[in-house]
Amino acid sequence: MLSQPHRTRLASIALAAASLLAFAPAAAVAQGVPSNAIAPGPGFRGTEPARAGEAAPERRWDAELRAFASYDSNIGLTEEQAPAPYEYEPGLRAGLAASTTFRVAELGPLRLGAGFFAAQTLTAGDSYADDYDLSTLSPQLFANAAFEVGGAPGSVQLAYQFRRDFLGGDDFELSHSLRVGSALRPLASLELGASYQVSFDDFDATGFHGLNAARDAESHRFGLQATWLGTEAGRSLGVGYEYLHNQADDANFDFDGHGTFARFRTPLPLARFVQLELLAAYTSVDYVHYTPAPQREARTQQYRAALLLPLTHGFVLDASYAYLRIGADQARFRTQRHLLSAGVSFHF
Repeated sequence: MLSQPHRTRLASIALAAASLLAFAPAAAVAQGVPSNAIAPGPGFRGTEPARAGEAAPERRWDAELRAFASYDSNIGLTEEQAPAPYEYEPGLRAGLAASTTFRVAELGPLRLGAGFFAAQTLTAGDSYADDYDLSTLSPQLFANAAFEVGGAPGSVQLAYQFRRDFLGGDDFELSHSLRVGSALRPLASLELGASYQVSFDDFDATGFHGLNAARDAESHRFGLQATWLGTEAGRSLGVGYEYLHNQADDANFDFDGHGTFARFRTPLPLARFVQLELLAAYTSVDYVHYTPAPQREARTQQYRAALLLPLTHGFVLDASYAYLRIGADQARFRTQRHLLSAGVSFHF
């Protein structure tokens, strides 16, 4: 069996690779979960996380690269009982996602840095599959500061993200986001967190995705999270809550919502280190100004199971299955998706 220091190192590599599994909040509207669903992943992909009670790594920079392939049962998130020829269309997707972080300066407990996230996917399927080829560019800036409350270590972060998305080679969306997050560790095995994020989203889509151009909005998200850290390296259980408020230029896209999630990570009892990650999330959203009767509601369920196998020199293999289901009061807004993925990550 592996020694504890070795397992701790492999667990940290697997955790880093897991952050790229869903690969980008930037891709949520284009290829992942809808914008009206809880975002249970870490904040910005190119930003050094604010972790309570953990010293900054000696190395000032960090980088990750992931290549992956997936099968998507519903590449357009089409409604469940769409008439011909608009039924569900499956597709195959391949892509690259990369993130890098660099600490620019350290001033006592304050760390200043910059980061960058990029992704490119290619989609193959029916005649319109390549309209879902996604390109994402996202530079970021962040400031982390350590503190103590009654002897309990904590950290606070202010981060900014610019994001530009293209679909099918055409303009799709650009946004500016500001996020404030904090983490506190009152016990060695318990970390508490809170965050607030505001985004200014400008959808400049044309052509195939032109209907999205009406979704320009100011989006607010407030989240709370608690994570139990197990005594064994790589084991944790996290639960969270998020409140969502979207104020759009078109009142039909205004919504308020509440979401919860749970994430469990554990090494499997095998001779070689293999980590299992289970995720479940649920969001209930009301479109408060939706004018056609009846008023629109959406209930989104997300489930994912992933296996991560760290190899030597920072390589991690991963395989996952994810299921997304959107229930609604109107049939045209109901849909579901199955997503099978496999990839390899390199942690520089």
